[in-house]
Amino acid sequence: MALATGVALACGGSGVPEPLEACLSYTASSNLNLYDGQPHVVTLYLYPLVGTLGFEQASVTDLLEGASPPGVAGPPVAITVGPGEERAMEEAFPATAIYMGIVADYYRGPGDAEGTRRAIVPAKCGWFAPAITLSPTDLLVN
Repeated sequence: MALATGVALACGGSGVPEPLEACLSYTASSNLNLYDGQPHVVTLYLYPLVGTLGFEQASVTDLLEGASPPGVAGPPVAITVGPGEERAMEEAFPATAIYMGIVADYYRGPGDAEGTRRAIVPAKCGWFAPAITLSPTDLLVN
């Protein structure tokens, strides 16, 4: 029996699930992340999620500071987006991921509200892959 197990492992039957390919396309405003009248980059943090509740309940500030709420399937992937940038990307996520949690790190002055700086989209690729727009101050799901 041990020989049969060894053969299965040698033939690729390791039991380790293949990573999931998660896709996202985005369009950024040419006035992205205005500060002192000038546009600046925004860093997006893409979280692989097996559930959404913990991500939804965590504050944007906590997520930006590295919090890993329940339902997160791995570390976030950081993507830097420049003003006016338009791009489609693929990212390898753990096979257990069902959703992609997105947090946008916009400039916030003292007393600024969080605004819409977080979204949850399906972690998938294909014809209807998720798309977002980064306005000057908010993240919008298309």
